[in-house]
Amino acid sequence: YQRSFKAGMSIVTLQLGQCGNQVGHAFFSSIIEDLASGDCRRATSGRAVTETDDAYSEVSRNRFFHCTEAGQQQAMRARAVLCDAEEKVVAMVTEDAAKSGCWAYANNAKVCLKRGSGNNWAQGYRHHGPKCWPNLSEIVRRQAEASDRLDGFLALMSLAGGTGSGLGTFVCEQVRDEYPEANLISGLVWPHSRGEVSVQAYNSVLTTAHLTAACDALLLFENDRLQDACERRLGLARVDVGHLNAMIGHQLGAILQPACGVQSAAAQGPALGGIAASLCPHPDLRLLQLRCLPYASERAKEFSGFAWPGLLRHLRQMLLAGAAVEEGLDWRQDAALTAASGRQRCFASRLWLRGLGAGSLCPADWEQHLLLPELHPAWLPQSDRLTVCRTGRPYRGYERACALVSNCATGADTLDRSIARAWSMFAAKAFVHQYARFGLEEAAFLDCFAAAEQTVFNYRNL
Repeated sequence: YQRSFKAGMSIVTLQLGQCGNQVGHAFFSSIIEDLASGDCRRATSGRAVTETDDAYSEVSRNRFFHCTEAGQQQAMRARAVLCDAEEKVVAMVTEDAAKSGCWAYANNAKVCLKRGSGNNWAQGYRHHGPKCWPNLSEIVRRQAEASDRLDGFLALMSLAGGTGSGLGTFVCEQVRDEYPEANLISGLVWPHSRGEVSVQAYNSVLTTAHLTAACDALLLFENDRLQDACERRLGLARVDVGHLNAMIGHQLGAILQPACGVQSAAAQGPALGGIAASLCPHPDLRLLQLRCLPYASERAKEFSGFAWPGLLRHLRQMLLAGAAVEEGLDWRQDAALTAASGRQRCFASRLWLRGLGAGSLCPADWEQHLLLPELHPAWLPQSDRLTVCRTGRPYRGYERACALVSNCATGADTLDRSIARAWSMFAAKAFVHQYARFGLEEAAFLDCFAAAEQTVFNYRNL
């Protein structure tokens, strides 16, 4: 597909709810930091690197920003739509973006209501969603029409509360109806297992059941895994929301920034479309897990060295163990043992290699680590099990970096745990009356339970 596009394609980001807006800000900040790292390299590098960085920057800016004046970062406006039930967080991220002096959100790309959803999925879906959609749809249309070539929409939201999950689900379904040919991928922030909201299991199951049908792919970010990664990689004794959002932003940039041997804008096809086509060709398998190496504090980054064989070995073991971080891995776990456990864990994967020497790697270098026959269904052709994107341009100051997105059973395990907790609450009729106030009856719960359980069953029987 990459040869069929003569210009870079644009992505419109939908920042939905408090978490979605904070994650969206962290994502755009990561993109800007990555572009700035290329500017620093150009000051000390030769002409060849300069040309590569220029092409990379051109594609990246066109993909994520409107540039009112060519080449001026100060004039860049994010291709984003901001929506929340309350104005506070939207105002905060808008102000922080403007303070950076590099980029900003458009003033006419925001929709805010007067009150929140009270952690009630039904209130967000049945009340706030229809109420705000007429204004929101006009903003989405303007953003889509401002793109010369629209790749699709990246929706960012949390599953714990009511606005991000409920309103976010409604918005995604409306976007799918109005833009059926555009790619639609949702980045879902899964709540802590120990509990943030008493009804988070309900909200998670309801959202996942609806979005599995509406979206091309669901990219899961689990707060438990993110916190573990921050503690182990950054050495933090206390991890806050800002650290979690920064890691999500870093990981999203690692898979959505230009790759595929960037030499010119003409080489760039759809980023979201590539993920959807290579990882989710089957309509019943939509859950994606993202693993990204390395990730370190700025101080540790200066004294760390990473080689491709080591990075790929760690990615392989993380995939086998279903782990999110490379520290503390069980190196005794191998592909045969994982397959013997009765569960084929991986449907397909997409690998990004960025940095020094990425272009000189050959297929054998990554296939020996990641193309493991024991982990894939026998009916899936080997050519469809792993796709690779690479560029010699480093990412955010890391000389070598890699990211792996896998359509694997790890996401189904997470969903299964939420289904069990939701069923336990539903059997006791806990909080069901709160959802019924906004028209979500017990039959709708049962339909969503059935859809979510079917997703888990599909992964269990790959």
